Amino acid sequence: MELSQITQQMLEANCPDAAQKLCAPTALYIASLKAGYELPDAATFTSELDWANGWDVDLNGWRRNELSDWLRTQFKIPIVSWRIDRTGASQDEPSIRKMKQLGYIQSAHEEAFLRDVVFQSSRDELLGSQALVATMLPGFGENTSMHAVVLDSHNIDRDEYKVVDPDERNTKTVYSRRCLEASLNGDGLYSAVL
Repeated sequence: MELSQITQQMLEANCPDAAQKLCAPTALYIASLKAGYELPDAATFTSELDWANGWDVDLNGWRRNELSDWLRTQFKIPIVSWRIDRTGASQDEPSIRKMKQLGYIQSAHEEAFLRDVVFQSSRDELLGSQALVATMLPGFGENTSMHAVVLDSHNIDRDEYKVVDPDERNTKTVYSRRCLEASLNGDGLYSAVL
């Protein structure tokens, strides 16, 4: 499926003055559509968001685990999230249990994907089969705070990435490896819609 740019600004009518707060939900919405899930129109989707449990005022962003849990509950969409910087990431049982407790994985299917695919694959290998939602550093595109985008694909021959940014101010869609690597938030998350 070719991803079109659904922008957070398009959805602002349902959440006045909240367009800047809709990047993660919009990115997960786009990734869910690419994975083949049927969802309500984007405006309905954002009007039903669980702001009380998902938005973190101190973080000034969405708690990805809470947002993922809402998508699982509302739309039966399996989602796996993990840290972008996997340096020291542990694949042991206590770490997997903690990820379950925090809501980054929930079902046996999600756990199997984490163990058998995420822990065994590079980002580029994962992008061969699906889109990834990624946390970007402030300064990516026109953003001045953390931001979420969809990494749609990787062109191996040119070593470039197709990115769908839910911020309409950023019209650029292709990024070099160097640019992408410099913009990824190592403390942030990747999320995959299964």
